[in-house]
Amino acid sequence: LAFHEYALIPQTAAFVIMVFITAFGVLLSIAYDRKELAVLAIIGGFGTPFFVSTGSGNFSVLLTYILILDIGMLTLVYFKKWNVINYLAYGFTYLLFLGVYFTKFIDNQDETRLPLFLFLTAFYLIFYLMTIIYNVKNSRKFKYPEIMMLLTNSSLYFGLGLGLVQGYSEGLLSGLFAGLVALFNFGFVFALYKRKDIDKNLLFLLIGLVLTFVSLIAPIQLDGNY
Repeated sequence: LAFHEYALIPQTAAFVIMVFITAFGVLLSIAYDRKELAVLAIIGGFGTPFFVSTGSGNFSVLLTYILILDIGMLTLVYFKKWNVINYLAYGFTYLLFLGVYFTKFIDNQDETRLPLFLFLTAFYLIFYLMTIIYNVKNSRKFKYPEIMMLLTNSSLYFGLGLGLVQGYSEGLLSGLFAGLVALFNFGFVFALYKRKDIDKNLLFLLIGLVLTFVSLIAPIQLDGNY
């Protein structure tokens, strides 16, 4: 209200104040061990870009802010097993990214392709870690919602990432992209395999993802009878 209605403070000041309020909310949630405070903080955090928006449409600033917010939520999840934080951050992030994808990339593919791909990769890695980091750290079993989040995160990344790389150099990088996703998951399997306390369901799931992406390399890269 101070920024929009009465012009008492500039946009940058309003944005910084909102960021501090969100950070303070996260600290309170940890200090009092109340996930309700964390939920309020994350809703306010994701609402901040819209509260202080002037309609300029700079998607890089928006996605950079969301990336910083997600890193903060990843830090919170490392200490607290609050799945609702995972789901809220996950849902808000991909919802906003899809909005940017369909409003910016479709109309201006050449200029937005690389930054969108880099942001998408960063979000994928954050939510990949967010899903497994607490359970791996504390040797806990993975539950069905966590497995579904891991699967949907990989699916969204692969689908959107493929859409971003298919139009570049006539799709020559599509197969390479699938191979790199498989290689990344294989690296996690290799790193976790030697741990005796790791949940075997996680290993089987990751092995399944590796095999899936490897099997997709040929049909994605080749055409017709090949």
